[in-house]
Amino acid sequence: MFNNLKAELTRRDIRVTDLAGELKMTCKTLNNKLAGKSDFDLIEMKAIRRFLSKPTLSLDYLFEI
Repeated sequence: MFNNLKAELTRRDIRVTDLAGELKMTCKTLNNKLAGKSDFDLIEMKAIRRFLSKPTLSLDYLFEI
């Protein structure tokens, strides 16, 4: 799930552990969200976009299933 988000993380050489730390959640929680086992909330989605330093990327693009 979330192939576009994963691709953007890879392009920027951002590890899941780095993103989890930024979001103040465990790696397990973030991995569950990336796998679609639980949902990202809007605040988390906007924080991820900010962390990627790409405000021009739409949330629809990043979180496309």
